Amino acid sequence: MSERALVPNEPVLKLGPSALLLHCGMLATGLGMTLLGPILPLVMADWGLRDSQGGLLLTAQFVGMSLGSVSISRELHKSLMVGILAALTGFAGLTVLAWAHGTMAVVKLAGACSFLFVAGFGLGLLITSVNLIAGARFTAKRGSGLSLLNFSWSVGAVLSPLLASWLGRRLPLWALLGGMTSVLVLVGLKALQEYSLSTAVGCVPGTAMPDLSIIKGPPQIQSAKGISAKTFSYFGAIFFLYGGVEGCMNGWLATYTLRYGGLGLSISETCVFLFWVSLTMGRALASLLLLHLTESTLQSVALALATLVIGALIFAHSVTAISICSVVIGLGLAPCFPATLSLLVQRKPRPRQSAFALALTAVGGAALSWAMGAASVRTHSLKTALLLPLICSGILLVLCQSIGRAHQEDLVT
Repeated sequence: MSERALVPNEPVLKLGPSALLLHCGMLATGLGMTLLGPILPLVMADWGLRDSQGGLLLTAQFVGMSLGSVSISRELHKSLMVGILAALTGFAGLTVLAWAHGTMAVVKLAGACSFLFVAGFGLGLLITSVNLIAGARFTAKRGSGLSLLNFSWSVGAVLSPLLASWLGRRLPLWALLGGMTSVLVLVGLKALQEYSLSTAVGCVPGTAMPDLSIIKGPPQIQSAKGISAKTFSYFGAIFFLYGGVEGCMNGWLATYTLRYGGLGLSISETCVFLFWVSLTMGRALASLLLLHLTESTLQSVALALATLVIGALIFAHSVTAISICSVVIGLGLAPCFPATLSLLVQRKPRPRQSAFALALTAVGGAALSWAMGAASVRTHSLKTALLLPLICSGILLVLCQSIGRAHQEDLVT
């Protein structure tokens, strides 16, 4: 696969990881970030956990992801390698923990939170480094390019509930986690092979990992003047709310379907699968639509649809209705992240500002996933707790409707 395989006819930096490694890295993060949601009902049942404790597991992973995102190094190849190693360590620890029998639930909960934090830290480093490289690489139709790259992330997110549903009936929990560990091993070997090759030949070829801060590349990279605190807060709020809404859907949709759909765990996991399939296809469609529409227009229309259907999900009383809602919500949320990232990069933020903004996506996922579980315990109803992502989606819609005309002073014409 060539460097131009990401977006045809787009100018790219001559330095950087191969397109194959970028896509593999995004695929692995998609798998790792979404695996916990589909298997959460099984984990809570096996370990005797309440909703609030299950929310702690989601929060531990998201907190690790947020810290990983802000820990990005100026040498992005180092962040990429450290991210893979940390994620590998975390999932390997979870595999051993799930394999150990006779361990008290409280010990497993503490150990799982610790390993999920480490895994999340690595995934946060990995996805941020890949997105920053890609954001700098594309100069025209950036939203389309980022949507296509995030399509690979969504493919991993689709495979996660699918594999959890199919293999969960045939393999023990430790084997599922061991499979995720194996995926990270393969990605790590690919990254190591590229980095070792560049070192062996004494230069940095097209497959090496660059330090974007010193590349003599396009003016957009060299002249990044940063954005104002007001603009950063504006984009930070959007990333926070988006991460929260997506995290709530991924983390609690299987449990929600299990309780209110009236069928078993495998059917409940299928609803999560449908959510990620629609989000994946939505990002592929968004990559095409963004060639003709502005990011702000597509955001507003899609989020209006998602908000409406999250509200409808509260009144869904069958697996069929919940499945339809899952598909439409995924389509509605699909363009939001890549379009927002494209709009942010257009304003020439400093690398650290970009990293912190992306980290807020994970912070939102951590905070709102836990808050939804806590609200479910307090109100004794997961349906009532669903009001939280509904309200957040509505606020997100309001912010994104004004993004095209707000803070124009930060745009470079």
